[in-house]
Amino acid sequence: MFRRGVTLASSVHPRCGFQFPVEGSVAKHFAALFRGGLVRSGSAPGTQCIMPLGQRVLEKICSLIDAEMSRVNARKMSLPILTADSLLEKSGRREEFGKSLFKLQGDSPTGGNSCLAPTHEEAITSLLATSAVSHQDLPIKLYQIGPKFRNESKTGLLRTREFLMKDCYTFDQGLDEAKATYDQLCGAYNRIFTALQLPYLQVSGDVGLMGGHASSEFQALSLSGEDTIHVCSKCDSAWNSEMTDSQGKCEGGCNVEAKKSIEIGHCFLLGTKYSEIFNTNFETNSASKGLTVMGCFGIGVTRLLATLVDTHWCDDNKLIWPKAFAPYSIHVLSLGKPRDERFEKARDIADRLSNCHFTEQDSGRVHTLSESDVLLDDRVWWMDGVRLKEAEFLGSPYLVIAGKKSNEGLYELQHQPSRSKELHTADALVERLTELLAQDQGLLPRPDSEE
Repeated sequence: MFRRGVTLASSVHPRCGFQFPVEGSVAKHFAALFRGGLVRSGSAPGTQCIMPLGQRVLEKICSLIDAEMSRVNARKMSLPILTADSLLEKSGRREEFGKSLFKLQGDSPTGGNSCLAPTHEEAITSLLATSAVSHQDLPIKLYQIGPKFRNESKTGLLRTREFLMKDCYTFDQGLDEAKATYDQLCGAYNRIFTALQLPYLQVSGDVGLMGGHASSEFQALSLSGEDTIHVCSKCDSAWNSEMTDSQGKCEGGCNVEAKKSIEIGHCFLLGTKYSEIFNTNFETNSASKGLTVMGCFGIGVTRLLATLVDTHWCDDNKLIWPKAFAPYSIHVLSLGKPRDERFEKARDIADRLSNCHFTEQDSGRVHTLSESDVLLDDRVWWMDGVRLKEAEFLGSPYLVIAGKKSNEGLYELQHQPSRSKELHTADALVERLTELLAQDQGLLPRPDSEE
C-alpha cells in the first residue's frame, strides 16, 4: 500500500513517451509540452487536451490565483458558458466580436439564440442589476476560473478556440473608489506573475472592445510572442505598440526598444459603460440611485502554462519549472538490478517523502510539505535509460534515485536543472528534502550560496 501522497507513473495515462506532434510546424512550447505528455491535440481544430501532468500545473497556477484573489477579498463564483445573444446585442458587442463568436442558432426553448461566452461583462452586469445593492455592499469583487470560447486559433496554447481564463469583475460606487480597486487588483496580478517567475512588464494597453477609461497589460517577454511592446528604460515606461504611431520615441523624446511579448493578463477600468446599459445601480446613503463603476481583470490560465514553458524552456532536452509549479516536486525512480529489490527501496523512500513535515520553531505550527507531490516511477519493465531521460525531461526540482548505492543504504538526490548530485542515507535524505521544500515554500531562508 502507498500513502495517498504518492502518484504512480503508470497511472499518468497515457504514457509519457518521447512523442512529437504529427503536424509539420508547431510552437516551441507546444512541442515540449507534447513531448512530456502534458498536452495532446484535441479532435476539433484549435483545441487541446490537457493531460494529467499538465492539469497538475494548471491546478497549482489556479491555487496561486485563488490565494491572491482571496487576499484582495474577491469571491469565487461560476457563470454559465452559454450567454444569451440578447445580452451581447444590448451592449453592441455581438457584431464587434464578428466571426470570433461561436453562435448557436435557435437552441433556446423560448426561441432565442445563444452563444458560447467569449467573456462575461454582460452576464455579470445584468446579474448584478437584478440584485438589491446598497452602498454598504460595495466594493463587490467576483471572479471565476472557467472556459471561454473564441473562434480563432493558431498552433499551440497561446491562441486556441477554447481556453481557460480567470476573469474578475469589480463594482464600486465612484470613480475614485474604482481606481483604488483597480490598483489593488493590478498589485495582485504583479504578485501572481512574480511568483511564477515570469520575465514580464506591466504596460499601458488599448481598451479595445472592452471600452472604459484605462487598461494595463501584463506582457511576458518572449521572442515567440504575438505582441510587440515599446520599452523606454530611461523613463521607466512601456506600452503596447498598438497604442502609438511614434517612430521609436517615447513621450519624453527618448529612444525606445521594441520587444516581442505574450499577453498574460489584462486589467480594465471600465467606468459605467456596462452599468448604464444594464441599469446596474446601487442605493446611495441618501436613498437615491447611483450607477456602479466597474473594472474587469483577466488572466489567460492555459496561456500561462504555455508561457511558463516558453520562457523557462532549456535547450538541453528538459523542462524547467519554477519549483512551486512543476507537475511534481519530487520524482523517485529505481535503476539497475535486481529490479524488484531496487523498486522496493524506491517505494519505501517515496512513502516517507510523501509525508514530509516542517515545524516552525517559534510558533510550533506544522506544515505538510509534499503531500500529493511525489511521483514514483513504478514502470520497472521499461529500460532504465528511457525512464531516467524522461524523469530529467519532466523537470521535477528533485530527482531521487535508488540505484547501485542503495545496496549500501544510500540514495542519490539530483537537483534540477543543474543536475548537481548528493548522496544520503534514507533518514538524511528525508531531512534534506524537508529542508529544501521548506526553503522553496518560504518557510526557511535559503542559504546565500543557493540564492
